[in-house]
Amino acid sequence: MVEELFPEQFSWEQPACDKPKFLQPGETGEGYRLNERGMVWCKACKTFEAATISWPEDAFWKLNVKGHELVARNREHAEQILGFLQETQRAPNRKPALRGIPTALLTRRLQQEVSSRLERALATA
Repeated sequence: MVEELFPEQFSWEQPACDKPKFLQPGETGEGYRLNERGMVWCKACKTFEAATISWPEDAFWKLNVKGHELVARNREHAEQILGFLQETQRAPNRKPALRGIPTALLTRRLQQEVSSRLERALATA
């Protein structure tokens, strides 16, 4: 499933291909182009505009913990990740939004550090 987060900013047409193909930035051909268009959203200066992005390099919500990168699409996604990390009984079948969490960051050894850093980031943003 492809979720358009800002459909009113980006016109979209079904790719002319028999089988859905997801294209990463730089790939050519027919298919769904992923992670190349996004929105710059700054509440402080009231900026909200379309932009070409390089994902995950351009992500605001990005943490590197012991060489493992955790990326969230927005504040709400960061809060969702934090809630999942803090659950004592995690569901084995994660929601699609939570499948990108590196396995190493889900271990007891790193979970507390990741949670603390996410809490600090949410408090200061």
